Amino acid sequence: MKTAAWMITLALLAALWVPQPLAADEGASRQINWLSYADATAQSVGKRKYFIYLYSDRCPTCVRLKKNTLSDKAVIDYINANYTPIKANVDEDQRLAALFRIQGVPDLIFLNPKGEEISRWPGFIDSKRLRILLQYIGTDSYQKISYMEFVKRQNAQ
Repeated sequence: MKTAAWMITLALLAALWVPQPLAADEGASRQINWLSYADATAQSVGKRKYFIYLYSDRCPTCVRLKKNTLSDKAVIDYINANYTPIKANVDEDQRLAALFRIQGVPDLIFLNPKGEEISRWPGFIDSKRLRILLQYIGTDSYQKISYMEFVKRQNAQ
């Protein structure tokens, strides 16, 4: 009798067990698929807009942006689905910092598929505001209405 109860317990545990690789795959999808500038421009020319995150390891605001904003699931999902994301440390890639005339970090830069600058956001931005900005640029609304009008429409919904 005890053997039968033990076998049923093992069967239930086996049915509820989730294989470790599935859990690891789920965590991997919760990150932005960052590329280097060189890799991104080689792979994505003419296809998608670029979202560039320029930062420094010595920057407390960059750490806060990474921890509080760029870890938000909705932000991650929207960036991965609609942009070619680029991440660069300005201390290590001074050429890129000079190319974009970086005066401080963090700096978020949006480029069209041709590599022309659409907009930028210097400094910290919270996840709600970044989601709205990503949508504003991602949907090409910046070509039709002002950012403030877009924000008003988003908040009205």
